[in-house]
Parts: sequence; C-alpha cells; structure tokens
Amino acid sequence: MYWLTGSQTFQMMQPFSESLAGRVAIFAMAGLSNAEAEGRPASLFKADIDSLKTRFSESTAKDVHELYTRIFSGSMPRLIADGVDRNQTI
Repeated sequence: MYWLTGSQTFQMMQPFSESLAGRVAIFAMAGLSNAEAEGRPASLFKADIDSLKTRFSESTAKDVHELYTRIFSGSMPRLIADGVDRNQTI
C-alpha cells in the first residue's frame, strides 16, 4: 500500500534550491488492538495478575467462530471501520 502526497506551497519554496522532491518516508503501522476494535479504551499491557484480571473482565467474550473471523478479517482500521469484506473480488 502506498500513501502519496504532492502538496507544495510554491511561494514558500522560492528561497530554496532543493525542493526535496522524491523523498520518501516509510511508517510501519500496527493494526488495532482488540480493545480499540471493540471501542474500549486501550492501555499498556502489563503481565501482573491483577492487570490481566482487569483486562479479561473488560473484554468481550468471543466464541471460536468470532475469533477466527477477527483473525481472518485483519486488524487494519479501515477493514474494521468500513466493514470491508475480504472475500469480495474486484
């Protein structure tokens, strides 16, 4: 996936000889966590028993079918927000 932008303010660029054309930035973006996908506040993961109990009590229980559907669907924001069907062919 590529995200290309091309806006430039030409009046601000007049004093510069280097326009930085052709520069690229790559951002590695993680998918949404289960909390984010379910609309719950996300928090840092802590492995102590009290934090795990709290996290478990706040999460939504899923059966095997729901779990596999979530894994198959992916965790990218647009897939979750727009309900994109991965089975759909273009």
